[in-house]
Amino acid sequence: MSIFAMALMVMVGLAGALVIDDESSADSASSASVELSDNIVATEKTLTATLKFSADSGFTTGSYTAKLVNSSGTTQSGALSSTSGTIGSVPYSKDITVTAPKTAGKYTLEVEFTATISGEKSVQNVSKTIEVREPITLSVEISNNGSLAVSNAPVYFYVDGVKVVESEQKLTVAPGDKTTVSYKYFNKDLSAGHHTFKLVSSDASYNITGLEKSYDFYYEQGNNDLMTWIMVIVFIVVLIAAIFVFRKPVKNYGKPKARR
Repeated sequence: MSIFAMALMVMVGLAGALVIDDESSADSASSASVELSDNIVATEKTLTATLKFSADSGFTTGSYTAKLVNSSGTTQSGALSSTSGTIGSVPYSKDITVTAPKTAGKYTLEVEFTATISGEKSVQNVSKTIEVREPITLSVEISNNGSLAVSNAPVYFYVDGVKVVESEQKLTVAPGDKTTVSYKYFNKDLSAGHHTFKLVSSDASYNITGLEKSYDFYYEQGNNDLMTWIMVIVFIVVLIAAIFVFRKPVKNYGKPKARR
């Protein structure tokens, strides 16, 4: 067999060995997975993670441990409704609630499944990435210029002409008074760039300033990752420059002043 053929066989073998899901470990006697109701969520909002585990005959007992960690590997306290549990029988399925932290960024849900199958211990690790985004605060100042008090009038925010149903609030403002109506708007599919919003009431009989007026906002979600990489690159460049400057040998060091 030629050297070329042997090298080709080795490369094919290595390639086959490397084709493994980066989110879970392989085990011929069992399988484990985690399914997310969504992988993008607003800060302090919740999503559901479904833990699943199955095994061939011979399964006797099992358990899981789970944690949510940030990009630095720090576990987020109180982020999960359940951090551990027992797998009494298979197939196994359990929903846990994940509460997004207050700080936007990339987080990882890490789950370890441990089981005893035919007397042997089986361990599988599964991880899922969750992107936490900061919602946009929409605010409108309302002035009651009429002689009638506005009490519990339903108002809604519209974004780009589309009613945000879940934004309903009850507006109460006395004659001659002002108030500010705010709402934290989140839409994971919102495109970057220019957008408009307004506050609308279903009752047009009030003499209120601020309703129906269109306001602008600019959305730049998605540029955060780019800015983070730019900052990292700048930091590395500065660090290398600093090391070069401080490690550069000083000429004439140790020589008498008369010879310098």
